[in-house]
Amino acid sequence: MGKVFEDYLSDIQKDMVSICLEYANYKADKVFVYASNENNVISSDCFFEINHSIVKKSKLKEIDSALYDTSAQRQIACLKALTNDIKEIAALCRDNNQPVPTEIRLFYDVQTKKAGANYQYDPVVAKTKNGISEDVVNDWIEEERSKLKVGS
Repeated sequence: MGKVFEDYLSDIQKDMVSICLEYANYKADKVFVYASNENNVISSDCFFEINHSIVKKSKLKEIDSALYDTSAQRQIACLKALTNDIKEIAALCRDNNQPVPTEIRLFYDVQTKKAGANYQYDPVVAKTKNGISEDVVNDWIEEERSKLKVGS
């Protein structure tokens, strides 16, 4: 039996997680990937749980400057690859007469290999105070930090 829509979608999502894991030099405990495709604006970001702390991609170097490369060039390459995957998801959805998500939140636990995804189809970024995806990502980061504190 050939691949179906869900298989192709899963492959793209796996690629997104893989891109972020590679960015974190395969040293993250959990990976969180944010993708937004709203009003013809595509944006993406990622952050990580490392040693029971939530860390933005730009702050990895503060954990271990020898282990992580957070140069602007590397961050841009990561986000560009994620953007390409977001475009692929949109094309896949259109080609299969499926709604295009406005937001995707992926998470992956490296140790348990548990993965998950949450999709939104209504505007998310447009409803924020500043209308920028960074606000949504920062709120998600704070949610995850709160979960870690509660779990402690």
